[in-house]
Amino acid sequence: MLLRSLLHGAGRYVARSSVRSATTALQTNPSITYEQTLLNAPETRVTAIKNGLRVASEDYGLPT
Repeated sequence: MLLRSLLHGAGRYVARSSVRSATTALQTNPSITYEQTLLNAPETRVTAIKNGLRVASEDYGLPT
């Protein structure tokens, strides 16, 4: 029972520390910039329906 408890705690610690290190790596060493990501995003179009509801849509050029 004690061994199971220790292993469970160790597993949670490893999972948390690996997520934390991955997040830190992404924040300190980005492979692309924010401006580069905007180049790949399609323009967002906003359409207003008669009842006032606004709908945003993006065209990625893929068939639906």
